[in-house]
Amino acid sequence: MQDSKEPAPLEDYLRRNPSGLFSELAQLALDRVLARQGEKRIVVVSVKENPYSQGSAMADLRYKLGDTYSYRELDLKTKAEKRTFSMTITAVRENEVVFDTG
Repeated sequence: MQDSKEPAPLEDYLRRNPSGLFSELAQLALDRVLARQGEKRIVVVSVKENPYSQGSAMADLRYKLGDTYSYRELDLKTKAEKRTFSMTITAVRENEVVFDTG
């Protein structure tokens, strides 16, 4: 999947397995293939009135060594913060980003 050069097999996999085990990786690979072909990524606009557009995440392909990413885990009922996480990028390779110790 990482070395894909054509979008058709990835699109086919995503059509057959939209919630499959590897669907997120297939979507990332498809985004890369299409970007190489000059296609721009579709950005979902987050609208306050649309709860389905809230909390969406996209893969950031502009990783740099030393970047730090933090996020919070919330209790779904109380919305109270349960814990926080912070990770630092320690290596960036062609098809891999290593956080902390891997």
